[in-house]
Amino acid sequence: MSTLQENTSPLPRLKSKIDLTVFPNFSLPRYTDSWSDCRRTASEMYKVYTVKNGTYFDESVVIDDYVKMPTKVNSIGELYDVFNSKKDAYITFNSNETITEQFQINNGQTIIMDLNDSVITGEGNIGSNGRLFQVNDGKLVINGGKVIASSESYGAFRVESDGELELNNTIIENSKGWGLNIKILGGSAVLNNITVNSTTGGGIEVTEADLGNHSKPGYAIINNCNFNQKTYKDHCSTCLSVSGGSTLIVNGGSYISENWALYIFSSGGFITVNSGTFIGNRNGECLRAEIDTNTYKDYEGGFTINNGNFTGNAYIKTPAYLNINRGKFTFDPTNYTNKSVKYNEDTKIYSVS
Repeated sequence: MSTLQENTSPLPRLKSKIDLTVFPNFSLPRYTDSWSDCRRTASEMYKVYTVKNGTYFDESVVIDDYVKMPTKVNSIGELYDVFNSKKDAYITFNSNETITEQFQINNGQTIIMDLNDSVITGEGNIGSNGRLFQVNDGKLVINGGKVIASSESYGAFRVESDGELELNNTIIENSKGWGLNIKILGGSAVLNNITVNSTTGGGIEVTEADLGNHSKPGYAIINNCNFNQKTYKDHCSTCLSVSGGSTLIVNGGSYISENWALYIFSSGGFITVNSGTFIGNRNGECLRAEIDTNTYKDYEGGFTINNGNFTGNAYIKTPAYLNINRGKFTFDPTNYTNKSVKYNEDTKIYSVS
């Protein structure tokens, strides 16, 4: 067992907006309890402020400047030690490794890992649920790097109902049929500027904790990502999908599939698209929603399109819905909007505005 330096500094609890005129170099994209939210935009270092006589940020208190640098992890054994501990950790890892055992977060801790240019590759079918990383109870943040699931594993990440996942500028790959590279089961995920390459399997499914039992739904936000999906196996061959009444929100990016770019399974769910490019061609379809109320009683779902560019048709089976507020489409969206629809004869594009 290796010994890692313990960090005893408290996580910041961000209760009020920091006066950026007093602290002009402080970058704070949002207000949560994570070290990662205190990351400087100008560097990869993290900067936090410890408050004198307390642990809460307030514009009226005097604060000390404290630079928190990651602990360097030198081997795959040390990396497993971090995940097996019950402690929060901020680490950096610079090594290409092949693994045969799953990384798990089970004890409510937050682990932030800078992978830099490292590549972690799975060998064989890893873990009971076939994914390299599993977040059962706690939060995992990965910055950079590349994670590759073998053709025997379903994907790279699985997040249970008490888990949170954040990926930033990471590349992940999977190639198993029926496999979703990222699977959220009642937990939550935020994906920022990542690239997902899926062959046969799919990119992400957001579902409930216990499918079919109206349990805790999953939730995911996808910001400016690139998903690429090739080769058909079954309904998992998609870029983005939801089931079990769960929710997925898309803010920009590119989602290109030889099958479906967007898919709502027969147990329902909700996909909101605020912007992005979506291309699909399974039976000519880009997006598909089909809810089976005989099997999944009282489940609902549908698409809300606020903007974006869509190539491919839409298949919507009642009681699923498609509500379009704005965007450009290669299919006629007239039946799905109460907005103005214009058709360009030259480009063969319908515009809703």
